[in-house]
Parts: sequence; structure tokens; C-alpha cells
Amino acid sequence: MTGSTFTFSGFETPENDDPLGIWDLEISAATAYGAADDGRGLVWRVDHPESSLRARSELLDQRAKVDRWEEDLEAITQRLKGLSPRLSYAASNSDPEAMLWAEVATLQSPVLSYGLDKEAGTAYQEVYERANALLVQFRRLIHHFARIETTTGGTSIALTTVDWTGDYETAWLDGATALDMALHLEAVRLALASRHALLRLIGVVTSGAMTLTAKASVPGGQVLLIPAVYNYVRSILREFEQWPTGAS
Repeated sequence: MTGSTFTFSGFETPENDDPLGIWDLEISAATAYGAADDGRGLVWRVDHPESSLRARSELLDQRAKVDRWEEDLEAITQRLKGLSPRLSYAASNSDPEAMLWAEVATLQSPVLSYGLDKEAGTAYQEVYERANALLVQFRRLIHHFARIETTTGGTSIALTTVDWTGDYETAWLDGATALDMALHLEAVRLALASRHALLRLIGVVTSGAMTLTAKASVPGGQVLLIPAVYNYVRSILREFEQWPTGAS
């Protein structure tokens, strides 16, 4: 029997994947990456083949994964604080720091910054559009309500609606068992933990962009550096995924 599936819609990334590595992102024309905010909420859905202790164990494992991911983000925060413009550009092109500082150097260019060249102006516009697309997704995560649904064998057993003031309502399937209820409550905890982790990602990226702006004197860097810092953070997280647990 196949395991449970975890789906998240209403939020997207440039890579069309979940940074946490837990949820399958559902992509639709209405919520396409970079599209204007349409006011739709966030939907987290967990589908179990059946109500079982194995299904609960899967939920607990995914929750532990979120906790480890947040620990990795804390390590990246310290790494960002330690970055210096004096970093050598002779590092490998695949080195996350080298790639980040290469993007910083591009944005420091007077030609790019002040639009003195048509080609440079186009590059500037592309950077701005990437930054704005990320900010649209960040706002969705911060401002929208959410729904968390649990299904078992294709039947919905519970639906919880949460607003981000902390108020929530849950509708239960008639006849839901104690195990059904336990599975749904764990799904709600996982969704809320995932949202918290993604909000933490936003905080790391935006504060990192501000820090680099001050260090490297990038005009408009608070916004323009967001895509570069986001890519840097994602690269480091992928590195950590290859390390033994606790090695980061």
C-alpha cells in the first residue's frame, strides 16, 4: 500500500517545489507564480490510504523534518551575517557565496543601477520582476487564511479553516473515529508548523537582503537582492540535505 500524500496550494516558488520538501505544490493558472494576488486562500491537504498508526507515524516524521529544517535556517542566518564583500570571486562558480556576490556585483554596477544602457535596463527590469514575484508569494503566505483537509481512502474526514489571528473552525465527518480525529489534528499541526517555517524563510531572506544592502551599498537592494538571497538560501538548504542528520 502506498503512503500518504501531502498537497499544498495557493503558494508557489520559482522552482515550483516546496522548500520544505514535504508538500506537493498544486499549480494552477489562478495562482501561477508571479501572478497578481487573487485573494484565494492556502489549502493544505493530507490524503491517507486508510486511517492507521502508520499514517500517524508519517505525519510525525514530516513534523520532525520541519523542525530540522528550521534548525538549518538558523545556521544559514548566522552564515549570512558572516558574509563579507571582501569574499574572493575566485571561488568555484557553483559555490553559493560566489554566485551570491556575483549577483551583488552586477547590481552595484552604475550602468545597471541607473539605466544608462538599454541592455542593462532590461536586466534591471528582470531582476525587479523576479523580486516582485517573490514578494507576491510572501504576501499570500502572510495574509491569507488557510484550510487544512484530511481524507482517508478518498473520503474527507475533517476540514479545518484557520485565520492567522489564531481562530479556527473544524467540520468533522459524521462517524469519524478517534484515530481519524488524531490524524486530522496532526495534519493541522503539520500545516501550521510548515507555515511557520516558510515565514521563517521569508524573514531570513528579507533580513539577509537588507544586511547585504548595507554591506555592499546596492541601490534598492532591500528589494532587488531578494531573489539572489532566496537562491542562496535554497542552495545552502540543498547542501544540508546531503549531510548526515545534525551535521549542519
